[in-house]
Amino acid sequence: MFNERLSEDIILLRYQQGSFFYTLSSDPEAVMSLEDQSSDVNLAEFEKHLSGVGIVFAVPGDQVRLLHHKIDKDEVKHLDASLPFQLEETFAEDIDNLHFSSLKIDESDYSVGVCTHQKMLDWSNFLPVPNMKTKWIPEPLLLPFEEGCWTIVIEEDRAIIRVSTSEGMSNELEYLGDTLMAASVDRALPNKVVVYGISKDEDLSFIPEKLRLITEWNQGTLISIVSSSNSMISSSLNILSGDYLPKLPYAKWWIEWKSLAFVFLSALALYGLVGWIEYRYLLKENIDLRAGIEKSYRTVMPSGAIVDPEKQLRRQLAARGSVIDGVGFISFLDDVTNALSQNPTIRITSINFSQQNHEMRISFIISDFQALEGVMNAIDKAGFNGVLENSTARGSIVNARLRIGKKS
Repeated sequence: MFNERLSEDIILLRYQQGSFFYTLSSDPEAVMSLEDQSSDVNLAEFEKHLSGVGIVFAVPGDQVRLLHHKIDKDEVKHLDASLPFQLEETFAEDIDNLHFSSLKIDESDYSVGVCTHQKMLDWSNFLPVPNMKTKWIPEPLLLPFEEGCWTIVIEEDRAIIRVSTSEGMSNELEYLGDTLMAASVDRALPNKVVVYGISKDEDLSFIPEKLRLITEWNQGTLISIVSSSNSMISSSLNILSGDYLPKLPYAKWWIEWKSLAFVFLSALALYGLVGWIEYRYLLKENIDLRAGIEKSYRTVMPSGAIVDPEKQLRRQLAARGSVIDGVGFISFLDDVTNALSQNPTIRITSINFSQQNHEMRISFIISDFQALEGVMNAIDKAGFNGVLENSTARGSIVNARLRIGKKS
């Protein structure tokens, strides 16, 4: 049955002889067939166990060509479309048959991976679960990189080689010496060669004599490198790009969420219906309100065209001295009397209003001069200018006349 620890331990997918194999970080010696693991369980359950796991497919280095490519700044925007044509002369095969992937290294340097569309389709079809989330990183780019250093992993009958930040290859072990010497044709020899393997003496025997003196051997495998702190997974070229990116499972999502979607759409439709009913009710209220305004206008102006009855009515009232700069006489009087009423002993005897000067003259009787001073302060605080025109005292009673206007 399915290994319950698989979702925690699977690290590396390899493709060999037409089948996928995986290696667990907890047991790097064991190489297990992915198809055998999934044969006893439903594929949907298998995918569920693998969800959320960072799985890496180590793309065979002899099936993908890795290049270091420089481009001009003005070509960056159209790189995806123009890259195949920029590299067309590099390949003997028709570029229509090739899949190109790229990764920016710095301002003008790019790492480029090229393989055939047929290989991409084969790997996609052979995966037991097509939608399984993986990064497809070429084997050589999984090896650690150090400037002036070549890194080599020696397996049973293969060698994986990385010679620069963006270049590398895989080949049969018996051709390792020739591959290394060919790699040195177009570039300077490295300052150091780091070899990972199982048997030191046997591994070093495949290194050319010319490079053996600068070779450092370490025990390790590809899985141990990928699992280490020196892992290059996060910064490596992923050739799973473009048309080969996994498609979102819209049909599956619809089956799972259609009931909830129906409830949501029903609630949305009901909300829209209620909103429409409220709109119609408010529209009717607005029509009735405007009819009431027009009716009130006609009580003041029985004839004449009505454009904006509220504005027209204000203008008509202003012409008849009922408003002051848009503020009604009643409002003005209300504010003044509120200020005067703060003294309960005051008794108003007369009020005169001047429309032209926007002023009000008020005659009143008050208990004493101290109370009169309080009234003057209250008028000032209310935002008016109060001018005492005259005042006379009869015993303790004071007769006063004030001229009150708005502050400028």
